Amino acid sequence: MSIAPDQFHIRLMSADDADAYFELLDRNRKFLEEYFPVTVALTHSREDTINYITNSLYKIERKEFYPFLILAKKENTIIGSIFVKSIEWNIPKAELAYFIDHQMAGNGIITAALSQVITYCFHELLIRKLLIKTHETNFRSRRVAEKNGFQVEGTIRYDHKTTDGRLLDMLYYGLVR
Repeated sequence: MSIAPDQFHIRLMSADDADAYFELLDRNRKFLEEYFPVTVALTHSREDTINYITNSLYKIERKEFYPFLILAKKENTIIGSIFVKSIEWNIPKAELAYFIDHQMAGNGIITAALSQVITYCFHELLIRKLLIKTHETNFRSRRVAEKNGFQVEGTIRYDHKTTDGRLLDMLYYGLVR
């Protein structure tokens, strides 16, 4: 199934999203284990996912974490997520992380959705700098970052630990307002 980038919308996660979010994660668990080990570890069951969302909503209230969902307009189903995380309000800066259902990859949806989240971060949250960390072999993620104006700022060695315990070097992309 594929949809055009104009056939989706984004919104913040809500308490009612647990079942649909668990299904998205479960469908994509194999891929997500590599780059989203914490999210995968905290959402092994529907009950775990409810707890994860409850904790995420608490973090939204505290302005520590903003988990956006990408939804297909026609079906109103969750097809991806974008996180605004690791927020440092004293600078202010934040990291962005994103994924989309593997069946939707390559349609430009993440690129367009990320653009909306970037606008939200710069104009609503008044963030001055955004970061994206990705592995050098994650070409799709790199392309999404670059299409949204991010520039490589450097490589940080041994900066990410995978589910199976490997340490990976990560490319840091930056975008300033």
